[in-house]
Amino acid sequence: MDSYQPLFEQQKKIQLRINQLNSDYQASEKGSEEAIVILAETSLLRMSIIINQMKIIDMHRELLSYQSGEK
Repeated sequence: MDSYQPLFEQQKKIQLRINQLNSDYQASEKGSEEAIVILAETSLLRMSIIINQMKIIDMHRELLSYQSGEK
């Protein structure tokens, strides 16, 4: 479980940043360059969360495979 901790911590930080960006977006003028940049950064951060989740799933699979004697 220790190997998951850095990924969980990273995801918490990313989610906090996404929350901040959402607030910034609400305060920005819709369609402005600033709003577009905020949306782009938010999208990239969401992709980072998905990649981290995929890594966690792979770790789970590896652990289950090891426990079942397949490795």
